[in-house]
Amino acid sequence: MRNSIILRLSIIIIVILVFTSCNLLKTIFGCDQSSSDENVVTISPNGGEYILQDGFVLKVPANAVYEETDISISILNNSGLQQIFDRYGFNNENILTYIEGKPDGLTFNVPVELTFPASFEDGDIPLLYEVINDTSCVIASNSKIELNSDQNEITISIPHFSSFFTSIITKLRDMLNIECLTTPCRCKNNEIIQGDRDYICNTGDCQISEMKLSITFPDCDESLTEDFFAREVSEGCVPELVISANSYIVETNEQKQIRTPEG
Repeated sequence: MRNSIILRLSIIIIVILVFTSCNLLKTIFGCDQSSSDENVVTISPNGGEYILQDGFVLKVPANAVYEETDISISILNNSGLQQIFDRYGFNNENILTYIEGKPDGLTFNVPVELTFPASFEDGDIPLLYEVINDTSCVIASNSKIELNSDQNEITISIPHFSSFFTSIITKLRDMLNIECLTTPCRCKNNEIIQGDRDYICNTGDCQISEMKLSITFPDCDESLTEDFFAREVSEGCVPELVISANSYIVETNEQKQIRTPEG
C-alpha cells in the first residue's frame, strides 16, 4: 500500500454539477454550434476503420450495425459550448475535443471508437461529457476513455451518437500531479470506464444521480485500478444541498475536504 495520503484505492470523489431544471434524460436537441466540414461515411456490419479530418480515426467493430448506414462526425468549434463553460467552469484550455455524431440517437450494437490527437499533462484524467442542450451537460454513461501518452492521443468508446466533449478534470489536477510524483506509473497511460447512471432521487425538479468511474493505470504493477464516484445534482436540488453547488468532496481514510473551483 502506498504511503500517499492524497489518493487511495478506497477514494471517493463526488463531483457536484449543477444542471438546468430540464429532465436529465430528455432528448438531445440542437444547439447554436459552429462546426467544420462533416465527415460523412457509410458503415456496414463488416466494420472497418475510417480516416477523418485533423488526425481523427473512427473504428467500427464488426456487427456494430445491422445494415449499411450513412453516418457523419463533425469536429465542432468550442464556441458552441460557451454557456456550458459559464455554468460549469470549463474553458478552452481543458477541452480536448468537441464532436457531434449523426444521426443523433443512433445506438450501436457494439460501441464505436474515435481516436484523436490531444495535448495533456502527466497524470491528467479526462472525462467524456454528453451535451444535453446549449446550457447543460452530463457525464456520458457506459463509455470508455483511453489516454495514450506515448502517442499523444485519446480514444473514446461510445455506445450511441450525440454531441460529446472530453475535458481534463482540472479541479483535481494539482492533487493528481502530486500523486503522480510519488507513483510515477500513474503519470502516463490510463483508462477510464464511465459506468451506468443510478438515480438516488428523481422527483419533480430534483434529480440526483451517481456514477462509478473506474480508472486503470496499466503501467503500474498489476494494473492499478481506483474507483471514483461522480454525483450529478440538478438545479432544483441546490437549495437543499449541504455544500455549495459546483463544489466537490474528496474523501480518503485519513482526511475529508470540501473544495470549490476557486480553491
